[in-house]
Amino acid sequence: MAIFHSPKIVTDGLIFYIDAQNTYSYSINDGIINNLGKKELETTFKELEFVENTDPGTPPSASTTSQIVVTTDDNIKSFFFDGTDYYFKGVGTPMGNIPNNLTYTTWINHNRSGPLGSTIFCAGTANGGGNINRTWLYVFNDSINMAITDGTQQGFATYTAYTETNYPLDFNYVVTTCSDNDDGNSTIKIYVNADLVLTKTVVGVVSGRIAGTDEPDIARGGSSGGQRFSGKIASASIYNKCLSQDEILRNYDAMRSRFKHPPRIY
Repeated sequence: MAIFHSPKIVTDGLIFYIDAQNTYSYSINDGIINNLGKKELETTFKELEFVENTDPGTPPSASTTSQIVVTTDDNIKSFFFDGTDYYFKGVGTPMGNIPNNLTYTTWINHNRSGPLGSTIFCAGTANGGGNINRTWLYVFNDSINMAITDGTQQGFATYTAYTETNYPLDFNYVVTTCSDNDDGNSTIKIYVNADLVLTKTVVGVVSGRIAGTDEPDIARGGSSGGQRFSGKIASASIYNKCLSQDEILRNYDAMRSRFKHPPRIY
């Protein structure tokens, strides 16, 4: 009998998930990484919750482009990207379309002077689809940017105070959410370490944008080699719902000790 235990994150609505510490969520060979479907997610969560099982299963078959490295520094395992030519490339579609409510999350340590590069990038139809089809979580320099789209228009929100002074720890938990206001508009919220740092309303509704093949990409921004991510990504996930602040706090509390974050004072 094998007993697996690690902190319980929110799994309701979770449609994409990779974690450098969880080998059930990836493997590195030549080419591409699987998007985790329901069956694979159930296997993955054997490492996310208390589970008793005589057979832990086989990690889902997956791989990556080029030379992605899993590195461990100060006991923190992460994927290392040098900002040039490699990134995780998805297989299949994690969602039939971009839902009206969605969440992108990541634990990230980025090179603030490096090139521009998305953490999570959904290219849109035809695996490119033009800028109007793209959505992303884009962390660069001292900014966090979220883009949303319905395939006709894009909306953006940017937090510009993501500075090393404000966030001196190596890794931080960055979350962006989009919620449908039911009035023809959406609201984007940006969180850092479970604190709400920006709210932007009236940014256009997200509905019905057909997902392209091979979504999402991790550490890729557009098709340009100059838009590859530079730094370390420990985990990345997508939810097909808008996480509440309580759920974001639950995820943060479940993982913060791994990344040397002290307990929050309430």
